[in-house]
Amino acid sequence: MLNLQNIIETKNRLLHYDPTTFHNVDNSFVNFVNRIEVDEFRSILNLKLSFDHPITVLTGTNKIGKTSLLLLLACSHYDFMRNDSTKPETILRRHTWRDVMPFTNHENTNREYTYKLFWRIGNSNRDGIAKRNPATQAWTGVGKASSDLTRINAQIRNRQVRFIDLERLGPARNTSNSLMRKIGLAQAERVNEDVERAFAYIFDYPNVEISTIGSHIGKNGVN
Repeated sequence: MLNLQNIIETKNRLLHYDPTTFHNVDNSFVNFVNRIEVDEFRSILNLKLSFDHPITVLTGTNKIGKTSLLLLLACSHYDFMRNDSTKPETILRRHTWRDVMPFTNHENTNREYTYKLFWRIGNSNRDGIAKRNPATQAWTGVGKASSDLTRINAQIRNRQVRFIDLERLGPARNTSNSLMRKIGLAQAERVNEDVERAFAYIFDYPNVEISTIGSHIGKNGVN
């Protein structure tokens, strides 16, 4: 969760952050993903993408690979947290490749997915290659967890990633009758102020107030 005590000050600091190197926590990040190079993953072919700012916005049409790119980044981390869609209440749990693949039968074809990730911890620059075996559908390298905590070419540890699906932001009537019934019975509950400040920063809109009103199978009613 973002801890934004002073949104204006935080905006100014982000504008002057240097993500490429680490000097101290006042002008750069201890942990930073610098670049990803994808040979092939789903619809993505031969993509090289650098991250030059603390906040990156991905835009594009449907089925172009935005979610796929986010999944590559998320599944390269051991602590990949996402809402548990199998539970009626909204809770975060650790996810793995098995939870996000396959989406369709297309993922079971004999294709070897490969990508390379570049990241930094302090002044230590690191990189790792991930490959998916088409026969076993298992991942190696930075796409796989390792019991050896000192191993570099393995899923990144000590850094939690939270995957929040913003496509759920839409009229409640477009979701389900069950959610609509729960919204009608529930009391509005104000979310943490840090969440409101984060949305205020993302949308560049002051005085954002957000309340949750009931939830059903990973979907929240929001006011």
